[in-house]
Amino acid sequence: MMRQHFLVGGVLSVVAGFAFRSAFAVPPDVHRRPETDNAIQYEFSSTEIELLDEVQHASFLYFWNEVGTPAQLVKDRKKAPVSSSAAIGFQLSSLPIGVEHNWITREQGRQRAAAILSSLIAREDNKRRGIYVHFPDLNTGGPSHAGYEVLASTVDTALLIAGAIPAGEYFGGEVKALVLRLVEEANWRAYVAGPDGYISMGWKPEDPANLGGDGEFLDWCWTNASDEERLVYFLACGSPQPAHAVDPRLYFRLGREIK
Repeated sequence: MMRQHFLVGGVLSVVAGFAFRSAFAVPPDVHRRPETDNAIQYEFSSTEIELLDEVQHASFLYFWNEVGTPAQLVKDRKKAPVSSSAAIGFQLSSLPIGVEHNWITREQGRQRAAAILSSLIAREDNKRRGIYVHFPDLNTGGPSHAGYEVLASTVDTALLIAGAIPAGEYFGGEVKALVLRLVEEANWRAYVAGPDGYISMGWKPEDPANLGGDGEFLDWCWTNASDEERLVYFLACGSPQPAHAVDPRLYFRLGREIK
């Protein structure tokens, strides 16, 4: 239970906190002068607020409209014939923001979140040991057959989970239960590879049509303390399933020296 509280609280504050704060209100922008402790306050003008709202709304509409059917997964990019697990994470985290801005109703957001998560979790061919395929089909949630590389991606799964957790906490109920299942099923320990014990960037199957079959880990592991590595290891260390979690000491072993 402590792992679960750590995971939910940490991701909400680190990943979603700034997005929610900036989306739900526009407080004065406060900076510190380098030569003193005095704060410089800046208040957005009405024109600037209007521009920010327009940018936020347009960004939300992409995640709301550029989706497949019936799975309703967002496109990886405007002209892409596929979705991506990472993009779905951003899609899920955008739904509470849309509700708070009254761009959609709470029930619309809840239904969309449940549909997205159900389409992913219900399938077995789009994941390997709880780590999801990089490019799922935007219509079905299964592996894409559009010619994109097929692999189970640890960082894309991390971004998926990080975006799903705020949606689960916001909508509760079925959505929260689906998110918890997503979190619990991610077996990070199974992706620890190489002599140094770091988490691999992913798993590539020999047969692209069988993600769960024979294959091999990618040659590269997450070894440096960049944003992506920190997110991967934060989730991996905080897994509520002890058998799926990695040793927290791996996080502190990440390289922090700029070369």
